[in-house]
Amino acid sequence: MAITSIHGRRLGIEVGTDDLVILGGLKKASGAPVAMLPKLPTYTVATVPSASTAGAGTLIYVSNGLAGAPCVAVSNGTSWISPAGTAVASS
Repeated sequence: MAITSIHGRRLGIEVGTDDLVILGGLKKASGAPVAMLPKLPTYTVATVPSASTAGAGTLIYVSNGLAGAPCVAVSNGTSWISPAGTAVASS
């Protein structure tokens, strides 16, 4: 699969067996490929955006999401849910 960046370059997307997403296609000035890992937007429970506005499937990082512990959360279109299946924040 390939997508086009805002600079018109085509980027490859690879999903490994461990579900790690690697974006490729960028090169250093030396010509060596550059691997990029996506960085999720960071919020606190008090500042998460509306889950319905973000849309189902949107991923975020919540620095105090699980009883004060950091976690990743996914929008189900109504609430932000941790990988453990517990609500992180409702909006």
